[in-house]
Amino acid sequence: MKKVLFILGLILAFNLSLTSFGAYTGLNSQKGGYIGAKDIKYTLAKDVKNLKDNEYITLKGYIISKVGNEEYTFKDESGTVLIEIDDEDWGGINVGSSDKVILEGEVDREWNSIKVDIKSVILDNK
Repeated sequence: MKKVLFILGLILAFNLSLTSFGAYTGLNSQKGGYIGAKDIKYTLAKDVKNLKDNEYITLKGYIISKVGNEEYTFKDESGTVLIEIDDEDWGGINVGSSDKVILEGEVDREWNSIKVDIKSVILDNK
């Protein structure tokens, strides 16, 4: 019985040493994933009106004004579109009207209006 307990103790110690070695060498560290294509196709503000409800899009331009509770006007070279950004979707960044942003979200068609429900706000540092 003592031999069995001794062997189990050795196995446990060996496994623990492998786990700590893996963590030390980075074998257990988290890694990134797919980041998408390099050439992102941005949707123009003027084209949003032609898209289907819930279609996922990416916009690139400027948030130029606040028009209501969590509602803003987005502008790019083609025109403007109404967007909605929930407070928790800002990701902790502050944006002014001169800051270029990349916005990801989905088209939200309602009875008499269309807007884009933004899920991600990224500063465009290029």
